[in-house]
Amino acid sequence: MTMAFGTGELAALGTACIWAVSCQIHSQLSREMGATNLTLLRLPLAVALLGAACVFSGVSFDHPASVWWYFSLSGLTGVALCDWLFYGSTVLLGPRVACVCQSLAASMTAFLGVMFLGESLGWAGVLGIAVATVGVIIVVTDGGGRSDGLATTPGQRRKGIALALGSALALALAMFFSKKGFSTGADPLFCAFLRNVAAAVVFWPVVALMGGSRAAMQSLRSGRGVLPRMALGAVLGPGIGMWLSLVAVANTDTGVAATLIGLEPIAIMPVVWFMTGRRPTVRAVVGAAVAFAGTALLLMRHHL
Repeated sequence: MTMAFGTGELAALGTACIWAVSCQIHSQLSREMGATNLTLLRLPLAVALLGAACVFSGVSFDHPASVWWYFSLSGLTGVALCDWLFYGSTVLLGPRVACVCQSLAASMTAFLGVMFLGESLGWAGVLGIAVATVGVIIVVTDGGGRSDGLATTPGQRRKGIALALGSALALALAMFFSKKGFSTGADPLFCAFLRNVAAAVVFWPVVALMGGSRAAMQSLRSGRGVLPRMALGAVLGPGIGMWLSLVAVANTDTGVAATLIGLEPIAIMPVVWFMTGRRPTVRAVVGAAVAFAGTALLLMRHHL
């Protein structure tokens, strides 16, 4: 029995690994400078990075209007809105609990794919998504489910959960729009660039009208090494990670891509162990095993 492990699945797993590291960087920066400031300042860095990559790789900018339309919508929902909501939630809840809520994006994406894109996961695919999601939840709630963020009241916690659930829906919509865009033919690198451009074109004027652009610039002095860390996060997150995520969406079902990308809390465990010496707990290891079992079931869905 072989696994359906192709370009899309490999790209999705690569995205999970890269976004796991990026999430740790951006969560800390959100605490230091604020989610709105981080999102605002990170966008131009990502646009410059991906624009240069498009030019040097010779990617064509000549695409049908539908590609521009769908990936602009994907950028607004998956870059501007999703990131702003998610990193706002990490300030209140911390990255572990925020990831629990955002892991529901896989189920939302799979539902949209089945309902509107004609995708078919079968019983094995549906069960695999469910099992993998449970595994992620076990891992990210390790520690008794306590918030590792700053929320001190039930109201703050509810707000954080609402923000994280909103980010999950925004991410699901972004993957749906991306899949629609790829149906007309498009290059993932150009589409990653377009997503960030669309997000910047909308997000910057909105924040500027609200008087937040000056505060964003001042936030660069909020801590040591803010700009280098933000640049590294931009390279990993909206740069390489976003490109890989679009390669995944273009080459496999959206529900499968979302589930594998949603394994990022699992992917960060060995990195944290290596960098800090903190070993994962028994509960975290059990959760990882459950997630891997669900992933294997998902990848074998066409052979069961």
